[in-house]
Amino acid sequence: MQRLFFGIYGAIFISILLVLSISYFALSSINQYRYQAHLKELFEGSSLLIARGVARQEVENQTRWMSLASSLMNSTIQVNPLAQEAEPGLQITPLNETSESGSDGRFQRYLAIYNSSAEQLQISVQFEGITEHVLSATAFFMLNEIGRVAPKERQQMFDEIKQHFSYDIYRAKQADLDLDSRQQERLLRGETVVSVRRQFGQGLAFNVYAPWGKTEDALVMGPITFFDPFPPHIAGTVLGMALLLMALIVMLIIRKLGNRLIALQAEVDAISPVKIGLEQEDVDTEVVTALSNKIQKMATRIEKLLDDKAYMIRAVSHDLRTPISKIHFRLEALTESVGHDNKFIRGCHDDLRQLNLLIDELLTYEKLSEKQAIDFKPIDISEHIRHQMDGVGVIYPRLALNVSVEDDADATIEANDVLINRLLENLLHNAGRHAKSCINVLISQEPYHIVVTIDDDGVGIEESALAHLFEPFFKVDNSRTAGKGGYGLGLAIVKQVVMQHSGDVVASNNTLGGARFTITLPIRQTQYE
Repeated sequence: MQRLFFGIYGAIFISILLVLSISYFALSSINQYRYQAHLKELFEGSSLLIARGVARQEVENQTRWMSLASSLMNSTIQVNPLAQEAEPGLQITPLNETSESGSDGRFQRYLAIYNSSAEQLQISVQFEGITEHVLSATAFFMLNEIGRVAPKERQQMFDEIKQHFSYDIYRAKQADLDLDSRQQERLLRGETVVSVRRQFGQGLAFNVYAPWGKTEDALVMGPITFFDPFPPHIAGTVLGMALLLMALIVMLIIRKLGNRLIALQAEVDAISPVKIGLEQEDVDTEVVTALSNKIQKMATRIEKLLDDKAYMIRAVSHDLRTPISKIHFRLEALTESVGHDNKFIRGCHDDLRQLNLLIDELLTYEKLSEKQAIDFKPIDISEHIRHQMDGVGVIYPRLALNVSVEDDADATIEANDVLINRLLENLLHNAGRHAKSCINVLISQEPYHIVVTIDDDGVGIEESALAHLFEPFFKVDNSRTAGKGGYGLGLAIVKQVVMQHSGDVVASNNTLGGARFTITLPIRQTQYE
């Protein structure tokens, strides 16, 4: 479940980062282009005025005039002859220079190149966007350009120059201007006033007011809006594209999961005879619903098959009792005729006992596999171990049997004494069959568990067999089991008993060269309910 969660979460997280990165670079590229276009619109009129001012100067006065213009605009102005291949008009190019602090790394300076075909000049101006210096100088150059012509021609000149500006420029009475008293005073003193105001629905904007000569009028420029990097139509478009891209990525993730679910359904169909048709394109919640229905029906069928298997095993096992009993009876009758010392009769009795043992183990394993509710009570597992060791000592008197309790551990646990006895009997008798000289049992305690370790010094278990040792009817084909008999159900029963007690059992090899079985059982069963 965690792997699935982190897989889906990681895919969505990476998708979000990808969408954000694409959106960021797309918006940055769009805004870079928009900002240069914005500057071109705002700076075109100023560039025209500078070009006209330079063109009408004599060669010896151009340097002085450009120095004055550079000082007014707080920019670097250069004049070069117009190349023949240059196209008339204004070009705005960002310079690869950062601000003085250098903290943001963005383009701060721009190069405006105005090619004037009429004056045959190329004017290059480096500036930092549209600033108060640029706007004040623009108003000064405009009034200066208009003042050069006769009064009757000034309106025509004014109308001609206005066509090169992207914002409003007009003449108005100073008394009608929306200025505060301080700004009115500055205007009366002949100063140019630049104010910043918030325009309704447009954000911040410049407004420029300059005295119109000695009249009571003023030149008004603006509003000149600030550049808006997130206008509604751009932001909406980028957001819509980001959501669309995110939807496509999520759809691909869901489709991939859906394809895996459809493949899983095919595997379920191969197990269950119940077929539920589902098209490839139906990768939505119906896939989960259909798969859930299939799994439920398959689980019901498997449960029925298990019940049938259990019933069959019990029925066959009990039915075998009758012919076995008849064989025993006939053998007893035959013994009266041939005598008790007949080796064939003894062999038949031994075979019948083995068959009865197999039936008992089958019934025990099947009953434990049903995982029925069992009764738990406090027991001292060390006493049960010593009791079973006494039985092993009777059968294998040559073995040294050692039981030790580590650090006086409390060996009391909540368990079913019948099942625990069966578990210990199987493991200790298994160790007795394979041990050469000794069996060592160690009881230790963990915070919530009792650990029982059973070691023998017989032949160890092959590493390849350890993973299958507790499977029903699995027998290790090596010298450890050669001639030892058994049907491969003893350790499977041990595993079932441990599982009934919410514990664990692990097989390994010990330092003595033999096998080690480590049983971990909870001290209290209520902790695991």
